[in-house]
Amino acid sequence: MKIVHERLVAERFPGHVTAAVLVRGEGELGPREGAVEELRGRVAAADGTQAARRAAGRWREVFAAMGAKPKYGSSVQVLLEGYEERGSVPAPVALVELYCWYSLARGVPMAGYRPEGISGALRLAVPGKGVPFTPLGQPRAEPERTRKGEVAYVDDEKAICRYWNCRDCDQTKLTAGVAEALFVFDLLDEDPEDVAGGLASLLDGSPQAASGYVDGRERESVTLG
Repeated sequence: MKIVHERLVAERFPGHVTAAVLVRGEGELGPREGAVEELRGRVAAADGTQAARRAAGRWREVFAAMGAKPKYGSSVQVLLEGYEERGSVPAPVALVELYCWYSLARGVPMAGYRPEGISGALRLAVPGKGVPFTPLGQPRAEPERTRKGEVAYVDDEKAICRYWNCRDCDQTKLTAGVAEALFVFDLLDEDPEDVAGGLASLLDGSPQAASGYVDGRERESVTLG
């Protein structure tokens, strides 16, 4: 799996890093015993949402610089708002629940994808107008189109995630029973190896993991696996 952080993104938004970890298990991937409860406890502790709150504020500035409408926000902001409203992180798949709690606990926007749903390389780019995007949970919907100036993850055929880390597509969603997953992290000043390795350590069965990161300048691409 090739991950690319395009130079144009780095020039417009210096200091951002894309980290990723490709995980393969012998069977179904899922959280190790007690992992979700551990993360939930970290978030519920005093100052447990401080990292997420700080990240949400910094990413609001990024979204404003993209020209995104106020209704769009980073994934960590959406998780934080939902947690503060309900005290939970609803997720239909255990693997998704795990990374959502991890995202909240670390204060890092992230997503998980099925690699076979990605055509060619996964690129963080400014793709311009017109790249098709099928929203998560709406497989039969008329595709949306990317807009001028927005940063998005794209492959050779479609937008994988619009507005950097706001809205995932349907084609790459994680489902129950997957034995392979790609996790992508959007970092500001966090240690990419620590963030990627921290998630991999929470998975059941000690699956094989390959991680790397790109910043659009010194590291424009990395191949995992």
